[in-house]
Formats: sequence, C-alpha cells, structure tokens
Amino acid sequence: MGDRQWFVPILGLWRPKQVINDIWRASAGRDARLGEREPGALLLVWWIGFLLSGLLTRFAAASRSDPEPTLDELRDGTIASLASDGVDVVAAILAILVVRATTRRMEAGAAGARDSVAGPWSTPQTT
Repeated sequence: MGDRQWFVPILGLWRPKQVINDIWRASAGRDARLGEREPGALLLVWWIGFLLSGLLTRFAAASRSDPEPTLDELRDGTIASLASDGVDVVAAILAILVVRATTRRMEAGAAGARDSVAGPWSTPQTT
C-alpha cells in the first residue's frame, strides 16, 4: 500500500493528503448539519499510517538486500517485514474508515441538496 508513488515521487509525501482534505471539505456541500468542514483526526491518523507503512516497507526491503545474510540479518529482516505488514493492515483499515466516512458525508450532502431543491411545487419521489 505504501510503496505506490505519484509520478513525481516527492509529491507523494503530501499531495494525497491534500486531495482527501479537499474531498472531505467539499463533501459537506452547503449542508450545515454535517458539522465541521475541516478534516478531522481520522484523516490525519490514516495519513500518518500510510507514510509509516511506506517507510517500514522500504526498511524491510533494504534489510533483505544482502545476497548471503546471516541468521541475525534474516531475523531482523523478518521482524521488519512483520512490522511493515502489521502497519499495512492498520493503514488499510484506516483507509476503509476514511472512505466510508467521506461517502456518508457525500450522501448526506446530496440528500440535503435534494431537500433544498425540492419545494412545495415538486412531486414527492416514490421508490
């Protein structure tokens, strides 16, 4: 998860977080019921997990680069890989939570927009 890079690698350190922040802010639309327009702690924790995942993945890969490793190097590489995989799982769960929270905001914002457009002259929708 963390080893994917944007076309400009250094941009991958902050641009994805800017994109999700913009999506979060826009997802509320004009609906004041959705509360804060600024991204919350969930987005920050997800982003830190995403970056940490990438760093640990690179560290784990580097620890396995010796063509004839010693037992200690194999142990350290295995521990680094396990830590990397554990952080990957946490970052993936956080990413799912971010997507679900953002989707709920978008759906609520869309429902609010429909309600504000519908007036006494509109016919009720039946489903």
